[in-house]
Amino acid sequence: MKFTRILLACALIALLAACGKSGSNDAQNAQSAADQTQQAADQAQQAASDAADKAQQAADTAADAASSAAEAASAAAEASSSAAAASSSSSMGDKMDAMAKKAGDKMGTMVDKAKEKAKDAMHSDDSGSGN
Repeated sequence: MKFTRILLACALIALLAACGKSGSNDAQNAQSAADQTQQAADQAQQAASDAADKAQQAADTAADAASSAAEAASAAAEASSSAAAASSSSSMGDKMDAMAKKAGDKMGTMVDKAKEKAKDAMHSDDSGSGN
């Protein structure tokens, strides 16, 4: 009978030790999961920061494109003003028409370049985000 009690006590001690070890493993697993979650949060924050930087670059490029378009519009307005001030002789009128056409073509070219810059900025934003 005493031997049975000793065996039962040993079994109980072994069972308690196993439960304690299992609890320790669970705590380690929970800590590991928390660390992984923190790493994922840090990566998400970095990605958001990178996206904000890319958006600012795209906005700056768009502002540059708008400035180029404004310059082209100013050149076209100047050519138009010069054409209106010119005499009505046919050769002078033809020259003014040619100048206005040239200014319009220049404006179109600048607008196309601005569109390309904006498109390039958007493509660099897409390729940088991993999509």
